[in-house]
Amino acid sequence: MSDLAKTGDGDGLQIQNSRQNYESPIQRLHPELLSEIFLYCLKNYYYPMNSLKRTGQRRLPRMSVKEAPLSLCRICRHWRQLALTNPQLWAQIELRGRDPSSHFVALDEWLVRSQRSALYLSVNY
Repeated sequence: MSDLAKTGDGDGLQIQNSRQNYESPIQRLHPELLSEIFLYCLKNYYYPMNSLKRTGQRRLPRMSVKEAPLSLCRICRHWRQLALTNPQLWAQIELRGRDPSSHFVALDEWLVRSQRSALYLSVNY
């Protein structure tokens, strides 16, 4: 983005690149702080109230673009890079569905991203 600023020589207006003026405050957060916020996003998933036996219990994130960490990768380039390089974000996952083979490729990538972090895995088929 750019804005208009007066030049000192009186030639009128000059377009200057001032991206900083247009960045949102969250984009200016230190990467370590933003990573902590990302980790907090993982703690906000609970089973619905109509779920059998698990009503209101905390659950692990699912392999869905609607949930962190995948949803965080879709915000902007900066967030994507930060999320992809944070192994703790990829160390928790809940797999569920009818066909386990549908998750094999994605699960392999998830495990690579988790690096050597302790892994929390829930499987329901």
